[in-house]
Amino acid sequence: MRSVHEVKKRALSICKTIKEHFSQKGKKVTVSIGIAPVTVGQCGFDTLYLAADKALYCAKEKGKNTACILEGHMESVFQLAKI
Repeated sequence: MRSVHEVKKRALSICKTIKEHFSQKGKKVTVSIGIAPVTVGQCGFDTLYLAADKALYCAKEKGKNTACILEGHMESVFQLAKI
């Protein structure tokens, strides 16, 4: 991916596709996505994992079929989209 904008678009596409095409026992399946964009060499795996995990739990707190992206410092998590 080249930009955060492309990542946002892809996350929205994934949420929409899963909601529209998957179901289990008659119920729609949704997805929560946590995104932590970094540049190569910016941090180690553990730091990236914790940041993505924080973004994922942000998405889960916002409700079903949601993605959150972590930009800048860990405090600045915001909701990407709720479909």
